[in-house]
Amino acid sequence: MNDREKSKFIFKNFKEKYRINDFDIPGIKKLPMMIRNNGLISSLEYFIKKFKNVKNKNKKYMLTLRFVCDYISYTWFNSKSVKEIEIVNKVMELDSSSYMFLQKDVYDFSIQLRNLISVLEKGEDLK
Repeated sequence: MNDREKSKFIFKNFKEKYRINDFDIPGIKKLPMMIRNNGLISSLEYFIKKFKNVKNKNKKYMLTLRFVCDYISYTWFNSKSVKEIEIVNKVMELDSSSYMFLQKDVYDFSIQLRNLISVLEKGEDLK
């Protein structure tokens, strides 16, 4: 998926399903560096554990994870919606070169997501 298609996916899904306040904004801003430093699987597991450990099950962590997992399932596994833990398991089953390719793709996606969140956070018009 090229950059334009990634942006289209982000914007379309934001517009249809979510609002800016629904997300863990600091988590999204950290996501590219988390993926780069720790790897994709560790980053996804971090969001899963963070959601499970929060007392009131903060929905913001889950929405961030859900959005990234929706992208992975849509672009890599040709399915609409798969549970987060199933995505992590599918990613773990990939061979090394496919995993590295996916990790780079999701890293690029997370940078575009972070940029869009920054624009939306400032209240700028996206037209």
